[in-house]
Amino acid sequence: ARDYIAASALKEGAQQAAFAPGQWVRHAIFGTGTVLEVDVTQNAHVVQFDKFTTPRKISFRAKLDPVP
Repeated sequence: ARDYIAASALKEGAQQAAFAPGQWVRHAIFGTGTVLEVDVTQNAHVVQFDKFTTPRKISFRAKLDPVP
């Protein structure tokens, strides 16, 4: 059962990853930043926001908007 749940979570997370590394995004609180990587194991984008010196992990569930 655990293997099924883990596999389902990974599959779900992979489907929700909307942004690729190098893409600019905007977060309502953190502002604009660049996606550095996609961490499927933790269902998160790793984003370097302009306001911060260190990257932040942002859940796939958090609202990120693409910046043209």
